[in-house]
Amino acid sequence: MVSVFISHSSRDNPFVRQLADFLALDAGIKVVLDDQIGYGQNVVTKITKALDSSDFVLLVLSPDSLTSPWVEAEYSDALWAQTSNRTENYCPCSTGTAKSHLSLGP
Repeated sequence: MVSVFISHSSRDNPFVRQLADFLALDAGIKVVLDDQIGYGQNVVTKITKALDSSDFVLLVLSPDSLTSPWVEAEYSDALWAQTSNRTENYCPCSTGTAKSHLSLGP
């Protein structure tokens, strides 16, 4: 089963929840979200493991995500993995009005 980590701002949770439900229920994709990290767990370690174990990273672009340090770190990790492994493993997804300053292609 294909798995995808959804990198997003917590302010985009309503959109992300609908997207995750669609991917999981309609497309049969295993969705990994940061809300699956429990209290007291090391957030950095859990996110790093989730990024490493996911087949793809779906980068949700929104005005909020473009200013999120967490989203930027997750994007950087995915970009580094793509560059070093020579595979394309991340995909941008816009909520509508985001204008990205990120380089989204090779």
